[in-house]
Amino acid sequence: MIITRKEVYEVIDTERDYQDSRWGSTLSGNRSPTKSQPAGSRTVDEFSLYIVGYAHKLLDNASTFAVTKDKLDIIRKIAALCVVCMEQHGAPERK
Repeated sequence: MIITRKEVYEVIDTERDYQDSRWGSTLSGNRSPTKSQPAGSRTVDEFSLYIVGYAHKLLDNASTFAVTKDKLDIIRKIAALCVVCMEQHGAPERK
């Protein structure tokens, strides 16, 4: 099944909404937000760890199970983590 880039971005947006609802009101470690660290903010290092953690889950899933939807669920999560990282820290443009 092929879908458009626009449809892919819409799916990533639904995952971003989910992420915001899950941890958008806290900092990592369930710490309270501050003026210098608003709710939901994470460091690039934290996002990198989340992305690699999910990449490991994807690797395990791909090497063990045949359910494509489960793999695509993890890929959606990784894509949205990449998006929120760039929302918070910038997105250098490819030249």
